[in-house]
Amino acid sequence: SRSLHRLECMISDGDKKCRCCVVEIGHAAGIIVILVMIPFSRLLSKKLESVQQELMKVKDKRINVTTETLEGIKLIKLQAWERSFLQRISGIRCDEVSVLRRYVYWQMLSSSAWDATPYLVSIISFAFFVIMGGHLTTSIAFTSNTLFF
Repeated sequence: SRSLHRLECMISDGDKKCRCCVVEIGHAAGIIVILVMIPFSRLLSKKLESVQQELMKVKDKRINVTTETLEGIKLIKLQAWERSFLQRISGIRCDEVSVLRRYVYWQMLSSSAWDATPYLVSIISFAFFVIMGGHLTTSIAFTSNTLFF
């Protein structure tokens, strides 16, 4: 309520203070976007970490079976077990590719969130600036964009 009172006072005092107030609100909106993106990015990072751990387990399983196959290749050839070992390795590889797809999806989403943050900050800040009655000029836009990016 204190900041709202300050906002009302600044608007009623005159045009110059009103313009300053609108700029502050635009910057505040940008800061809010950043503060919202931090927990969102943390959530994405946690999910990415869990999928990466799952991926490492599947990779370890595939590498162990492949190593076991290579160590016992003589016995496998003598007993004609090639197909069963190939199916076993292929099944594990399919599981690995499935987890790898999920990992790449979450990694892409996480990277996109961080890459989009400066754009979201500038769009939201400019939108609030204009909605609150500010006049967006090129000097204001370019100066603000140097701060955003």
